[in-house]
Amino acid sequence: MFYWIPGMNHGARGPTTDDFDMFSPLVDWVEKGKAPGAVVAGVSPKNEEAEDLQGITRKLCPYPHVARYAGGNKKIGRQFRLRYCDTEAMQEHLAEISNAVDPGAHAVLILDQAGWHVTPKLKVPDNITLMFLPPRSPELNPVENLWQFMRDNWLSNRVLRTTTISSITAAALGTSSSVSRGR
Repeated sequence: MFYWIPGMNHGARGPTTDDFDMFSPLVDWVEKGKAPGAVVAGVSPKNEEAEDLQGITRKLCPYPHVARYAGGNKKIGRQFRLRYCDTEAMQEHLAEISNAVDPGAHAVLILDQAGWHVTPKLKVPDNITLMFLPPRSPELNPVENLWQFMRDNWLSNRVLRTTTISSITAAALGTSSSVSRGR
């Protein structure tokens, strides 16, 4: 599973919710067969870049889901619902960007050619222009380098010496695990 964390710098911090537990949902997935859904994140007291966000929570969603505001108090994560990255979500995103553009100004968005970016069903606001990267040009889209790194290092088939995440953790911490180790 891959989770986008909007606003987070590479590895940590940034003006975002950066305090969350990804490990427990992963253990539940391995040991109980319960696939992870959204993970609620808060703001670390040590995150100086997010001082104005202290006290809020947000849902971090597994790709291709995104969190969308559903109404109520914007500081509470449960006020956000999971959505797919699709035309409807892109349309809402464009509307939010359009509303944030100063009157008389124009925004130019540089996008890859994902289906929800190029669909003729998308109604692009007059104060936004979409520019698309050429196909198969990862050097122009930095996130493609991230995806390739993930495919090379984590998303390929692996054979592990242990059968569960808790076994791996228990071995690393020198504690016992409720699940026996495999060979």
